[in-house]
Amino acid sequence: MSAPRLASEHRTPLREALERAGISQAALARAIGCDRRTAARWVTGEYVPVPERAEQIAKAVGSTVRELWPDADHDQKAAA
Repeated sequence: MSAPRLASEHRTPLREALERAGISQAALARAIGCDRRTAARWVTGEYVPVPERAEQIAKAVGSTVRELWPDADHDQKAAA
């Protein structure tokens, strides 16, 4: 019988994209200029980033926003 997964081990599209890209959560945080705890919350699915951050994250991991957060409504652009 395998051990139950911790919440921090939950497979999310972002976690899988980071693994494919060989990027750690800390490296992602540095690359986009945010706190490591915030990046960790995105990776575990606890939080969904705002559209601008989602774009930065997707670019950093070589993915798209829709692939990383398929259920989020990032199609809405902020009014200028």
